[in-house]
Amino acid sequence: MPVTRFEVRQRRPLASGVAFGEIGPYEELKGRLYFSIDPLHSANRRITDVELAPRGPNGRVEWSSDVSLLLPVDRAQCCGRALLDVVNRGNTVAVPNFNRATRPVFTPGDGFVSCNFNNFHLGLTICYDLRFPEVCRALTLEHGANVLINSSAWPFPRLEHLRILALTRAIENQSYLIVANRVGSDDGVTFCGTSVIIDPYGVIVAAASADREELIQAEISQDVIDAVRQRMAVFEHRRTDLY
Repeated sequence: MPVTRFEVRQRRPLASGVAFGEIGPYEELKGRLYFSIDPLHSANRRITDVELAPRGPNGRVEWSSDVSLLLPVDRAQCCGRALLDVVNRGNTVAVPNFNRATRPVFTPGDGFVSCNFNNFHLGLTICYDLRFPEVCRALTLEHGANVLINSSAWPFPRLEHLRILALTRAIENQSYLIVANRVGSDDGVTFCGTSVIIDPYGVIVAAASADREELIQAEISQDVIDAVRQRMAVFEHRRTDLY
């Protein structure tokens, strides 16, 4: 299949430049690949309905596609063979998963982060933290947080998990909870948006769409926090002798 042009739009080291044996480090080239074929050529007849595709002035069918190439930084190490990843609805498999080469490695934190903002004390969390009730509880009881903030990247398959966990964290800690969740797609994963602001009663006071960037805002009140905690003294009723 004739390629007429490769437009490189991004160039980056693979796996932070780690060397792979005698071949050395690899790099990834991402961009746009441009094709041009003769629809009447016998080799192209297997392409479904190719004869119906629009043609250029030269009578050829032209199109382009996203492409990602992994190759040694030292081109002399190239062996002339290629692993072809045919994507399904944009979901690349080989690049992210082959020997887990491009999966990022994170170093776990060793403490909690909170800060004062006007009359409120913010407890900061990230994405997966929302699944662990101990995180928000520690920020509330030990660090005095009354507004919990979660910056996240939850995908669509777990949209309902995000909704339930966010409501739960707000209710059980009698605090505001603000979730800023991303939208769009990345490496074949589509994210579910629905950023939200929840009050200490568990009432959603502002919410964003699932499929586009939006700015949401709501008024938060210390009086609401105090009222909830006075009417149901959950923290005082904890059995610290047992848990």
